Amino acid sequence: MKKNLMLFFVLSLLILVSGCSFTNKQNVGQKDPPINDQTKKDNVEESNPLPPVNENISEFSIVKGDNYVTLGEYENQGVLLELFGQPISEEVKVLGSGSDTFTGSFLKNVKYSDFDITFMSPKGDGKKFWILDMKTDSNMYKTKRGIKAGDSVDDLTKAYPDIHIVEDGRIDLNNCAYEFNENRIDYVMFEVAQGKITEIKLFRELP
Repeated sequence: MKKNLMLFFVLSLLILVSGCSFTNKQNVGQKDPPINDQTKKDNVEESNPLPPVNENISEFSIVKGDNYVTLGEYENQGVLLELFGQPISEEVKVLGSGSDTFTGSFLKNVKYSDFDITFMSPKGDGKKFWILDMKTDSNMYKTKRGIKAGDSVDDLTKAYPDIHIVEDGRIDLNNCAYEFNENRIDYVMFEVAQGKITEIKLFRELP
């Protein structure tokens, strides 16, 4: 009788130990999924998501904090001061006779420490100016989609999947200019050198 009880106890103990071992093996096998290049890429993209897009801002704007300026808008001294500070220089000129329908119009070029902006005023006015173009090489300013000077070509094409290379003869994707437009009037151009954005320019193409 004692032998039977002892045998039963030993068998029960073996079954219990074997069950624990099998469970542990299952857990070990399921602990960590395989890490491959795609997994690493997904983790990087999750940790570096695109910044939120403010739908109230035009694609053809330059943004800094809560302020922004947009192509075609009339000059606003308060916003300009908040964004760029005091200008370094300002020059107004009248377009000559070789400017076709824009003869007599006014152009005002304003330079800041890290930003250039050109305003235009119609013939006979010269007081109310609207934004014709602007450019910067500073990472203090961003486009609507969060792209700034210093960002990579990968950042650029991720934010602007429909962007295209400017057809100026350059074909190296890391050393060229990229251009975005929706209405064939307003443009955002990104100058790229060695895979990094060096300058952002926004401009309106006059008919």
